[in-house]
Amino acid sequence: MIIFVLRLLLREEAELLRDQGESCRRYYEAVPRLLPSITPRVPAAGHTPNWGSAFRVELMHWLELVAVTVFAVTLKIVVFWVLFAVAMSSSFLLKRPGERKPSGAS
Repeated sequence: MIIFVLRLLLREEAELLRDQGESCRRYYEAVPRLLPSITPRVPAAGHTPNWGSAFRVELMHWLELVAVTVFAVTLKIVVFWVLFAVAMSSSFLLKRPGERKPSGAS
C-alpha cells in the first residue's frame, strides 16, 4: 500500500507541476509532502471562513464515523444502516436552497 500511495503521489505531483508550472513548484518546496506542518507554510488567501457551511459539508462524514463506531460496539447491523441512512441523507437535508458545491470540491 505504501508503494501504491507513493507512486500515485509522485504521478499526481508531476501532472500538477506540468499543468500549473512555477507556482506549483514553489508550493512543493514550501509545504512538506507527507508530514503535516504545525505552522503555516504558505500565506493566507485572505478569505473569511464560513463555518456553518463547513460544518454542513463535513457532518455526513462524522455521522458515518458514528454509524461505524456504533456498529463496532453493538454489532447491530440494523442500527448501523439507520445511522448510515441518516448520514447519507444529512447532506441533502442540510443543503440550503441555491447553495452550490464550491469549485474544486469533490
